Amino acid sequence: MNAATGIPIKPVTVQVGDKGPGRLGATVEDLMGMLMSTRWPNKSSPRFSRAMSACMDAAVGGSGDKARKAFVDAAHDAGIVVSPDDDRKPRSRRNDKARTARGAERSKQPPAGHLR
Repeated sequence: MNAATGIPIKPVTVQVGDKGPGRLGATVEDLMGMLMSTRWPNKSSPRFSRAMSACMDAAVGGSGDKARKAFVDAAHDAGIVVSPDDDRKPRSRRNDKARTARGAERSKQPPAGHLR
């Protein structure tokens, strides 16, 4: 691993603070920089501490995936939206089938106020 590039992770984009564009995190070091930013809203939460620990562990040979997950948890705890994790996800097929079944049952019922 090249020290200049850092430990790669699946990229995340977050809006830390209320101004400027979202910030891209593509390495564990990027995540640590965001956590240590003066704009991070909640540095006293247990999830923040876990994220910092996971990032430091990754920096000395631990898992970048664990660091990323801990970072996302800390961001959610602080009310920060994380992309792509929080992007709209497709509905499950199971829920679609249940909705369709309920719709079919409703269509068999006469409209309200209708006399048989």
